Order: sequence, then C-alpha cells, then structure tokens
Amino acid sequence: MGWKCAPQVMGLVRGEPKQGQKHRANIRKIAMEAGYERASKSDTLDKSRSKQNQYDGYSSGAEFAAVMEQEASKYRVKVNGKTKDKKPVVREKGLPHNAVIGWAVIYNPPAEVCAAWTNEDYQKFYADCRECMAKIEPRLFRSENIRMSAEHFDEGIPPDEKSGVIDRHLHDLGVSKDADGRYCGNLIDAKLLIKINERFPALMRECGWDMDDLDRTDFERAKTDKEYASERNAKRRQSGLSVNKHLGKKAREMAEDAAELVEQAESLKAQMEADAAALKAQVEADAAARQQQLDLTAQQQETTRKEQEALTQQQEDTQKKLDGRDKGQRRLLKFICNLYQNLSGERAAFRTYSEGVEMFKTAMDSFVERTTTEARTKAQEEAAAAFQKKEDALEAQKSVLDELEQLRDKLQSSTDTDTSRKHFMEAHTFRDGRTLEDAYQASIRQKQERDTAFMNRASELRNEYDRLHQGVEQQEKQ
Repeated sequence: MGWKCAPQVMGLVRGEPKQGQKHRANIRKIAMEAGYERASKSDTLDKSRSKQNQYDGYSSGAEFAAVMEQEASKYRVKVNGKTKDKKPVVREKGLPHNAVIGWAVIYNPPAEVCAAWTNEDYQKFYADCRECMAKIEPRLFRSENIRMSAEHFDEGIPPDEKSGVIDRHLHDLGVSKDADGRYCGNLIDAKLLIKINERFPALMRECGWDMDDLDRTDFERAKTDKEYASERNAKRRQSGLSVNKHLGKKAREMAEDAAELVEQAESLKAQMEADAAALKAQVEADAAARQQQLDLTAQQQETTRKEQEALTQQQEDTQKKLDGRDKGQRRLLKFICNLYQNLSGERAAFRTYSEGVEMFKTAMDSFVERTTTEARTKAQEEAAAAFQKKEDALEAQKSVLDELEQLRDKLQSSTDTDTSRKHFMEAHTFRDGRTLEDAYQASIRQKQERDTAFMNRASELRNEYDRLHQGVEQQEKQ
C-alpha cells in the first residue's frame, strides 16, 4: 500500500483577493510566511529551529513580494483599439490590480513515510515533484519561473530527540508567465487542480515513488447528484482546515499512540512476570513428571519381565498340547467322514486332514445348491397356484357382471305396461334378497327427497332475500 501527497497550489495576487476569487491569496502574506520572517500562525511553529531553514533565490518574503509587485506594475501589453473617430490605434495596457502575478506550491510528504529519509532522498523528492509539475503545466511551473524556494525545518511534528528526525517540507514561489513573457495566472483554476490531482501521482510513480492516486471530485456528477455534492463539499471543508488543527489532530494521535505504548509496556511487563511464574511452575511440574515417568518405566520393566515368564510357560503348555495333536486330528478326520457321508450319501476315506476338508467343502456346496434349487422350484409352484386361484376368482366376478348386464338388457328391451314392469322387476332379486323393484322405488324416493330439500332451501333463500331487501328500503326512507 502506497501513500498520498498532493501539491498545494495557490495563485498570488496584489492585496487581498476579491470575494469569489477561488484559489487566490495575498502575495505578501504567503511570501512572508515562507521567508525568514516566518509570519505564520501555526501552533507547531518553533522559531528556535528556524535557523535550520534553507532558502534559494529570495530569503525574505517581503523582498520577493515587492519585486513581483513592481514587475507586474511595469508590465505592459500592446492591444489593438480604435479612436473616437474609429481609426485603428495600438495601445499599451497594464495588468488588472487583481490579476494573478505569481504562484505558490507546497510539497509536504507525510512525516511517517519520510521518517527514514536521508537528505538526498528529500532533494530527489523535491526535484521529481518540480519535474512532474512542469510536465503537467509547463507555462507556469517550468524551472525558470521559480523565483524563491524555502525548505522549512521549524514547523510540523516535533523532532524525535533520539533519532534526530525532523519534519520537513518545501515552498516554491514563482512568477506566472509563459515562455513569451505574458502573464498567464488565469490558468490556475479548478480545472488545473483536477488535472494535477489526476496526473501528479502517476508521474511520481514513474519516478520510483510508491504514491497512491489522489481523491478527486467528479464535478459533472455533482451537478446532478445532490447527496454526492454535499459529501464532497463537506470533505473539502474538512481538508481546508488550518494547519494548526491538522497538526493538533496529529499531536493528539501521537499522544494516544504514546499512551497505548505505555499501556502495552505495562501489559508486557505483567505478561513477562506471569510467564516467569508459569515457567517456574512448568519446570517444577516437568521434574515431577520425569520422576513419575521413571517410576512408570520401572513398573513397565517389571510387568514385561512377568509377561516374558508367562509367555515361556505358555510355550511349554503349547508344546505339551502339540504332543497329542496327531490323536486329535484323527478324531477330527473321523468326524468329517461322518458329515460327508450324511451330506452325499457315500462313504469316503481321506488320507490327509487337508484332503478331507476340501472334499467336505465340495459336498457342502453340492448340498446347498441342491436344497436351493428345490426351494426355488417349490416357490415357483406355490406362486403358480396362487395365480390360478386369483384367475378363478376373476372368472367368477366376470360371470356375475355378465348376469347383471343381461338383466339390464332385458329391462331396457321391455315394452310392457307399468304392471308388467313391476311384475318383471319383482321377479328378479339380488343376492341380498332385494328385488329390482325395491331398488327402483328406493331410487325414486331418494330423488324426491333431494328435490324436496332443494325446493325448501330455495324458499328459505327467497324469504331471506325479501327480508334483507325490505330492511334496505326502510333504511333508505329514514
């Protein structure tokens, strides 16, 4: 992450600038503040250090201002005009009293950035700043226009007595003339300052300085965005605070940092004491742990000795068991032979134990396959029987449905009188004992009940509507 440094540019005029003149200042006040007169109101000005200030060109601000004003007063430029009888004439014209006759630039790098700079670093920084400003606007800031330079060592953050570091900054003051000798102070305006803020950091980076871009106001946006314009105005007012307030803020920050360092030192001391006590306790705990470890090692050695004795005894017991191994294997082979005969139905003789085990595995696999096949066949037969049973049930249901369909056809094809229909429907019954006539009459009664209920509900709704309509008419009359 880099750092920021904005050249502070001001146009210089004779006397006090008029109301509305921006970026203008009284040439005498600015020059005498920069010169050995040190007519500064800064709270951080320490005139006991003023003897360290270095000047080039003029050292007296008053003298510089007097020469600049005299030069401006003598300046004349020829202009074409006309007499009263409208004849062409060439006249000489001087500068307006409020014309910009000079400029002042301050290069003030952040103290925390240049704390480790040497004098050569400062001189290179100043030279690079001047070169970049001349590239941005050569009509004003070219080197031959610089009339006075003052490097101040007596203002800003107090020096560090231990390191000898002193806050330094440079004032350049010059005449506002172009290469043809014409005054061009009107170039110092808001557009020029925006141009400087845009190009200065990039040009300085090309010179090797790790400088960040400067904050700039988007004036086109500010014309339409009131909130943005308000924020930028507030920021400009803040950035325009006096040097005293700015340095006072710096001093408060340094005091806060110092208090924080003292607090950190006290905390570090307490932490060191706590760490020492903890270290002592840790040493004592480590000694006790080592003694405990030695005791545990002795116990483990005793346990290992006992385990070795038990292992030796176990080996002896195993050897005794191995002595009767042949007899046990013969009994096992006889048992395997009996199992094989039960599984395969055949008798077999095994010469070795391993051969008997392999033949037993083969017989077991054959038995499992045979029983699995039988179970699968049985399951398939049971599934086929269940399917046949379901199919028979479906056939029976189909027969009943066919019978009902035949009755429906007979009923539809009947052309007899109502007595014949009734006789016919009473002659046919359902399985539950009900006749077709019973079902028919029940259906008619159900339909009548639904119709009656519907008519009753319609009558109730009609009465309710009449009642509400009468109530509305009464309210309207009232």
